[in-house]
Amino acid sequence: MRTHARLVVLLMMVGMLAVAAVGKDVPVPAGDVALTVTGAVALTNGGGAFAMDEAMLRALPQVKYFVSDPWMGDNTYGGVLLSTVLEYVGFPLGATQVVLVASDAKEFPIKIADALTYPILLVMDDADGALIAALGGPIKVAYPYNAYPGLEDLYTPDNWAWYVIELRIEY
Repeated sequence: MRTHARLVVLLMMVGMLAVAAVGKDVPVPAGDVALTVTGAVALTNGGGAFAMDEAMLRALPQVKYFVSDPWMGDNTYGGVLLSTVLEYVGFPLGATQVVLVASDAKEFPIKIADALTYPILLVMDDADGALIAALGGPIKVAYPYNAYPGLEDLYTPDNWAWYVIELRIEY
């Protein structure tokens, strides 16, 4: 019976990986890679990872919201939700966290459950347009503290990653 249960769990995990890739044409970046999703990822477009340029990120559903950025003050940010990227590339049922990796190699772990529960934003735009490097761009993370005040206890201001270049899905 125990072997049967393990087999069922294994099939479920394989199924979760396959679900994300079924029926999708796998795009490849035409421009410079802005973000790479690595680790336990179902949809890949080279080297066991999924690389995305800015156009690919902007082709995903975009969100805008007002946030009190602890480092830059009040602003309206736009971009793609972390959950949207995770759902697009697919991840196995047993994945527990996604680690945001910044260009300076700093790492910022976020629980998968939190990424699916809260609208955590991969910011590409501010009120003035495309997010520039001096303000954390081209991609930084923003937490919706205004809408979810308790979120600041889970992810303090030190977790606002700037210049995010990689999302690594882990067990």
